Amino acid sequence: MRHSFLLAAVLLAASCASHLPPGERLGREFAGSEAVAYSTIAASGPEHVGRTVMVQATAKAVCGSKGCWMLAEEAGERVLVRWVTGCGGEFAFPTSILGREVIVEGALKPAQIDAAGAAHLAEDAVGDFTLHGVRYEIAATAVLVVE
Repeated sequence: MRHSFLLAAVLLAASCASHLPPGERLGREFAGSEAVAYSTIAASGPEHVGRTVMVQATAKAVCGSKGCWMLAEEAGERVLVRWVTGCGGEFAFPTSILGREVIVEGALKPAQIDAAGAAHLAEDAVGDFTLHGVRYEIAATAVLVVE
C-alpha cells in the first residue's frame, strides 16, 4: 500500500516537468509527457507504442561499458531503456543508479532484442540482469534519478 501511494505521488509530481521531485537529472530537459505507471503500459500493450511516455521504475541493471542502456522494473514488469542518442552517444547511465528510483521520459517501442543482442547486453551488464518478460523499450531523452 505504501509503495502504491509513493508511486502515485511520484507519478503525479512527474506529470508536470516543472514539478519533478528532487534528484539528479540526466539527458535533455523533460518535455512534460503524461506520467504512466510502467506496469499499466505493460498491461495495456500497443496502446502506448509510438508515444512519448514518462514512467517511474527502479534501476535494476546498467551497461557497465558505456552506460548506453538501463534495465528498469516497476511492479514486476521490466523495460529496457536506451538513450535516444545511441551507444557511446551524448548521455550515459552511471552504475551508481542501481537500486534507485528513476523517472524516464522517451518514446515507447516494442523490444527488438535478438539472441546476439541479448548476449551482448548480458556481457556488459552490471546489476540484476534478466531480459525475461521484457516486451518494450524506451528511447530515453530525459531521466531523473530520484533522491
